[in-house]
Amino acid sequence: MTAYSWAKVVLRITLFKKAALLKVAFLMCLSLFINITPYRTADAAQRQSCFSQHLCFITIETNKSAKLLVRNDFDIAIRVSVKVKAHNTKPVKDVNNIPLLPDQTKEAFFIKAKLGKTWRYTWTSELHPGLNEVIHDSDTLYTLPYSPKATYSISQGPNGSFSHFGTNNNAIDWAMPVGTEIHAAREGIVVGYRESSSRGGPSAKYKSEHNYIWIEHSDGTIGQYL
Repeated sequence: MTAYSWAKVVLRITLFKKAALLKVAFLMCLSLFINITPYRTADAAQRQSCFSQHLCFITIETNKSAKLLVRNDFDIAIRVSVKVKAHNTKPVKDVNNIPLLPDQTKEAFFIKAKLGKTWRYTWTSELHPGLNEVIHDSDTLYTLPYSPKATYSISQGPNGSFSHFGTNNNAIDWAMPVGTEIHAAREGIVVGYRESSSRGGPSAKYKSEHNYIWIEHSDGTIGQYL
């Protein structure tokens, strides 16, 4: 495989049980952060935005309300979390870990404008491949995701202040040249990938721009290579 991300490679392994942190070389959780909807005054409309052509958000708005639907066009089950910020609306409630099977659509939120008020809202989402009932094989050891003859510096370790917090607190970044060959750290099946993006960099504005490969392991966990 080839590294497409700008000057770094990230390996994250989706975990769903705290006990899985023992006896593992490095265990990480996956989050794809998507910031699609700009902060705006809502008007009557229906629109759709898709991430990597596989995770689609359908916004349905009137002059008094807004509804967000999320559709999973991946071939695997996923979970989606949505955070909402709004002005002069009710209610405003974040939704975490919406389970979505392939081809399934669910409502993420529905908000109403307060009577006689100018209102607006924005939202961000977080994507997690797989559902939360799998148990990680804690006896598994991972190899480094590059040639054993090479050495690369870690640019951000677990609990890093730039992006390794929350569900990403165990992630590890390696700094390496673009085009470096990347090896799978553990055997599995490729269940998702993106290779069309040419944008990237060490900035929050590129959080949804990276290319990636998802590999599903025998115990149901999923490793992501960015």
